[in-house]
Amino acid sequence: MATDIIQQSKYFLLRIFRSKDFMFSLFILPLILATIYYSVSTNLIKGEIEPIDVAVETSQGPIPYDDILKKIDIIKVQELDHSQAQKALKAKQVVAIVDPQGQVEIKENGMGASIVKSIMDEIHQTVALGKPMDQQAYGRNYVKTSNTPANGVVLMFFGLVAMTSLYSMFNGLELTTVIQPNFTSLGARLQTTSMNRNQFILLNFVMGTLINLVANLILISYIQLGLKITIIQDLKLSLLILVLANIFGTAYGIVIALLPLKTYEARQQILIISSLFGTFLASGMTPRIRELMDEISPWISRLNPINVISENFYRINLMADTTWLNWGIGYISGLTLVLLVIAGYMLRGQQYDSL
Repeated sequence: MATDIIQQSKYFLLRIFRSKDFMFSLFILPLILATIYYSVSTNLIKGEIEPIDVAVETSQGPIPYDDILKKIDIIKVQELDHSQAQKALKAKQVVAIVDPQGQVEIKENGMGASIVKSIMDEIHQTVALGKPMDQQAYGRNYVKTSNTPANGVVLMFFGLVAMTSLYSMFNGLELTTVIQPNFTSLGARLQTTSMNRNQFILLNFVMGTLINLVANLILISYIQLGLKITIIQDLKLSLLILVLANIFGTAYGIVIALLPLKTYEARQQILIISSLFGTFLASGMTPRIRELMDEISPWISRLNPINVISENFYRINLMADTTWLNWGIGYISGLTLVLLVIAGYMLRGQQYDSL
């Protein structure tokens, strides 16, 4: 029996690797997307954009934001009183105003405004964590330079990693399709012979998840070594999130494969559309969307699995912040458990009159 399971698992893997479309989507497409992201944002990544004019109101607040911002190479500080700052913003002489409480006021959205917001968000995070704000390296590390900009654009790369970590859903779709007697001859054999179908499912669940995990590591290596963008600082926690995301993706693919739809392609389209939509909401295609969602419905970002994954990657690796980690692990694990329970119930309850 063990030999039969190994042979059929080999058949399952060959079925995957012989699919040119599948291999392209799993291994090649993420690299192409990473290259496109890099090409459209290369100036920002390399720190070659023009300095951003920011008005800092001169009224003394609890924290000297002017001194902090002056240490950041990309920011050009203008110390103005309230009325002067308003006039400068209206005349577009500055892109943003920082008031004594650290609140940011902008007139128009744009890359410069997004960078200022991101910088101030990190400053507020640092204050909340009780870290000192007078470190000379603060500004240099923030903008520059090891090709790790802590701004909205880098979220696109984390969104890409999060999206591809869920590509294991296609393995789940393939696995579940293969074992269904009304779709394949292998499924019919599993249904009518002594071969343990549960062992077969478990073994291929693990293999399908590992295949996608390898593809994820190839993508991360390409971003880090090929594009020279450091996105992973904490390898252990990053791998933990990555493994959980891949398991969730496989479980999600299995459940979608069991939906009462007529064609394989219809199930595949659901997976593609849902992953792209989740990535879009998580700033995987444009940094501004995440900010907009936080303003309109922050709970959507909180419940979007792709955003939970990318947010944890971002916080862990760029901010050394684990405040979202317990929520991320618990939420993704909980969703996975629910999906597996649903899948088990649906698989157990299926009947095939034709057999």
